[in-house]
Amino acid sequence: MWYMKDEKVLGVLCDWDLAADYSNGDVRAAHVPHEGGTDRDKSKSGPGSRRTDEPDGQSPEQGGTSQRASQSEAPVQARYRTGTGPFMAMDLLRPGLPPLHKYRHDLESFFYLYIYAAAAYNPVQKVFGNILQWQHESLISVGHNKRQFLVDEEEFQSVVARAHEDFKPLVLQGGLLVRLSLPFSQVEERFARFESIQRMEGMAPLNEDQLSRMAKIEKKRDKLITYSKFMGILQAPEDMPKEAQKGQSGAKEDEGQDI
Repeated sequence: MWYMKDEKVLGVLCDWDLAADYSNGDVRAAHVPHEGGTDRDKSKSGPGSRRTDEPDGQSPEQGGTSQRASQSEAPVQARYRTGTGPFMAMDLLRPGLPPLHKYRHDLESFFYLYIYAAAAYNPVQKVFGNILQWQHESLISVGHNKRQFLVDEEEFQSVVARAHEDFKPLVLQGGLLVRLSLPFSQVEERFARFESIQRMEGMAPLNEDQLSRMAKIEKKRDKLITYSKFMGILQAPEDMPKEAQKGQSGAKEDEGQDI
């Protein structure tokens, strides 16, 4: 889905109220009061549950560069977790303050939907089963198990072990969903590098070099999976207006140096 703003094409895969341009990094976080209790990291994790709004603790931002005091005049955007654990992006399933919403978070959610359908749907009986590893009340536990799914081949195969025969080709070696998992695995692996620097803040304030390295890692993570790459792996046409297609024709994305 997309919309036009000031003659520019903006793509959104999320609800309209979550659609915003964070590319310039000038939106700082605001805590949102939690309604109705203290269960900050819990939600119903089954496909039938609908929404979890969860502010979190005071720790530094995870999955994105820290927003510092220099942004005190920047507009304030609420941060909260919303979604169903099995389908939420990994950046939203970590302890601490949730990151700003990014386009790749929506792509990651679509990926988990595909995995869930392939691993748990029976097309003969027309019923959904469950991915037991992702069925937890705690979003942190769901995140831990999904991380293992992304970075550990044995865990990946364990999750898809009960896939119906019609869907087996999608999840076997070289299958479409295996190929689609690779960029998300790389995004998660690079988070470990981001986190190793972030943890140093517990000993001393991060210096400019460390903050710069974190920003470069996060920029690389954002480039690892884009709408074009996602649709390319699916071998599906991009749903874009002609104006955007013309703007992208002949343009080569700058991948930058690996971090």
